[in-house]
Amino acid sequence: MKSFFHPLFEKIESKVAELLQDAANTGSPVNFIFMVGGFSESPYMKTNIKSKFEREGLTILVPKRP
Repeated sequence: MKSFFHPLFEKIESKVAELLQDAANTGSPVNFIFMVGGFSESPYMKTNIKSKFEREGLTILVPKRP
């Protein structure tokens, strides 16, 4: 299952990195990432995003469903 979604997760991670870089380039750095939506519930996606971006000093937040 992991290998099926892996290319999509890589694209998401790449887009997040691109958006963070764009924000930094405009002088508006980002400190938090809020993960919402269907894939945000994936333990694999959460782990990947946290391992990649928390070490860059970002806080990753995943709200619980109501």
